Amino acid sequence: MRLTMPIFLAGATLLATVVLASSVWQGSDKPAEATPGLVVGFDMAPTGNSCPNDGTDCSLSTIDTCVEVSEGDVFQFDVFLKDLPEGEGMLGFGFYIYGFPGTLTAQIHEDSSVNLIAQPGSSLFNFSDGVPDSFPPHGAQVADLQTAEYNPPFTKGVLGRYTLDVTGVPAGVYGMTLDDVLISNDGSPPEDLCTIDNDADTTPDYGCTIWDALSSTEYGLIAVDVACGSAPPIITPTPSPTPSPTATASPTASPTASPTASPTASPTVTPIPPDLVAGWNYDCYLGAELPVSDALADLGAGVMAVYRQRADGGYDRWFPGGVASNIVTIGPYQPLFMLMSNDADWPQDAAVAPPTSQDLAQGWNSVCYAGQTKDAETAAAGIEGQFAILYVLTPNQGWKRFVPGRSDASDLTEIQQFDAVFILVSQPEGTRWVFDQ
Repeated sequence: MRLTMPIFLAGATLLATVVLASSVWQGSDKPAEATPGLVVGFDMAPTGNSCPNDGTDCSLSTIDTCVEVSEGDVFQFDVFLKDLPEGEGMLGFGFYIYGFPGTLTAQIHEDSSVNLIAQPGSSLFNFSDGVPDSFPPHGAQVADLQTAEYNPPFTKGVLGRYTLDVTGVPAGVYGMTLDDVLISNDGSPPEDLCTIDNDADTTPDYGCTIWDALSSTEYGLIAVDVACGSAPPIITPTPSPTPSPTATASPTASPTASPTASPTASPTVTPIPPDLVAGWNYDCYLGAELPVSDALADLGAGVMAVYRQRADGGYDRWFPGGVASNIVTIGPYQPLFMLMSNDADWPQDAAVAPPTSQDLAQGWNSVCYAGQTKDAETAAAGIEGQFAILYVLTPNQGWKRFVPGRSDASDLTEIQQFDAVFILVSQPEGTRWVFDQ
């Protein structure tokens, strides 16, 4: 398994939390009987793949294994699901696309006329990578806070529709692959239908059949200025899950010998109020410890949901009215995932001095970065060799990432003071991130 992206954390913890909270909130009338069968794969000609947006099953046309294009073309392809087991309700999915040439310039996960999971009544929690994206893998992670798509009536449909620009791509046949495919049901607890043996309850386990360039029949092929079948596909191998080859550095690597060398160390911090957008936001709360409704009072009725990571890697949650909520208060410098129904300004004053460091456990950590605004490499220099990757959520609902020592896979150039940062720590004993004040 490769390193997972934010929505899956350790074993799909966040996706499971979102799905479970939503099934508790909305209730479930899921049929008791289920029959196996599940396929996820590429369709290289999406014409005819659609959803009628009226509560009936979505459609898939003939699944095309290969598309012939010319250098400079811009075209679409789909990642689809079919044969959702009878009696199951899909409430979330995730996958990574490897091996795409050129640049992904657009993605569609939330159009109910196209996407299976976006049917009427859905409220989607979308942690997919942002576009444009020229650095495979591209991660898609989406969960629904409201309604599952059950079989019946839903048996198939599009999970993601992508636009690919192959400008500057040399001639050849390129093969795309899928990795870390997850289809979550709405069980209690939720299960990954693509896992053969969940053992969480008596729900049948299925396993997914993947149709990609590594299948016996090759899917996900892109022939640039050549004919399909004219050459074996170029397939990019899945990278090692440990992209930190210099992890033998001293665990007490404090490269900044003069921690008080900042010439303008102003004790009074006046942060720029973050602007929240309609959809998902990942922001630091800076105010005094207050009950949730008081801490978020300036945002009015626009707050639809709040999630906060616990020390064990799981997530607590809050919904308006307190239904299925277990967050009571919010404290200073806590990072929050917030679902907003509208754009809003969030004026905040720092209630206390910012922390000078943050203890990090092995695995995923949610951190309010309290250091000075710096380029990503410099901001994280104190924990170099002790983490694998970090992310910052952008207002367009995409993630920017920084992979140490991998400029080719990094698109996050700067970490700003009071950015909420998602970071994967590779040290078994954890580490401490000391911020430059």
